[in-house]
Amino acid sequence: MPPCIKQVSWAGEGGHGPVCGFEISMIAKLLMTTHIKSWSESTAEERSNPQNAIILCKLHNGLFDSGFISLTDKYEVILSTNFDFINQGIATDMSFMCPQQDSPAAIFLTEHRKKNNLAISQRRFF
Repeated sequence: MPPCIKQVSWAGEGGHGPVCGFEISMIAKLLMTTHIKSWSESTAEERSNPQNAIILCKLHNGLFDSGFISLTDKYEVILSTNFDFINQGIATDMSFMCPQQDSPAAIFLTEHRKKNNLAISQRRFF
């Protein structure tokens, strides 16, 4: 991952994780930065664009990379109907706390949703 992506800073409200809500000090080693539009499908410019990056804990990163969760352009969490969150013990009352700078760009979020067949109508409100 290019240095500019590795250094994407995330400063959530009150020092809590972007989706899981755990205190950053407790899960810092579990946070990962990943591309929204995959590396293999991105241009060189997109690969180094901090708005093509998202920081999540390992669980939510796995769900995101596998296409089981995504975000609307307003950063509402979309849950796939192809995954049984409840029986896997994963809370469905997820919300995403957007970074204060270099927020994920709508163009990359749209591509992520399309690639994973997730519609905005699948978003959940809690």
